[in-house]
Amino acid sequence: MPFGADAIGLPSGSHEGRPTKIEGNPDHPASLGGTDVFTQLRFESVRSGSRADRDLAGEIRTWSAFLDAAQAIAAEIKAVNGAGFRILTGTVVSPSIAEAVAIPAEALSAGEWHQWEPAGSDGVREGAKLAFGRYVSTVYRPEKADVILSLDSDFLASGPGHIRYMKEFYRRRKLDEFGEGDRRRQRDESPLCR
Repeated sequence: MPFGADAIGLPSGSHEGRPTKIEGNPDHPASLGGTDVFTQLRFESVRSGSRADRDLAGEIRTWSAFLDAAQAIAAEIKAVNGAGFRILTGTVVSPSIAEAVAIPAEALSAGEWHQWEPAGSDGVREGAKLAFGRYVSTVYRPEKADVILSLDSDFLASGPGHIRYMKEFYRRRKLDEFGEGDRRRQRDESPLCR
């Protein structure tokens, strides 16, 4: 599933064409088998097939009517070699989608393909270019860190790889080092409790 400049591997179960269970793919490097609330909610939108049955005016149209209208528009665009034709997408990380968009872009050489995200990472990319002389992507390794100081970067909850980073971060946490008795003793010995 594409998610901004990231992609998350998601095997899912379905019943009668409706998704009933979603899990992260443990073999996918971006999620290591995890998901987050946004992935779960976005996947839920797949369930609603009724949205595709009507156009914006609320009229039910046939597939052949759509094809006729699309072919008429395509003929007009081809007549001017794509001049004025634009394709606007979000960030595309899927090679299949990029290839599908590139095919009409090549045929209509005067047309253009624009990728834009409303909350994109252009500032981060440009900052990396200033620092390293080229565009590079930051890859965190929280499983190797003993201490993490994060200033204005919620890398465990957003951005490319955040699900993986969250899993790696929590693997290092040792919440069971203290038993319940130890926690109670620490609380009782605290100067705030005296």
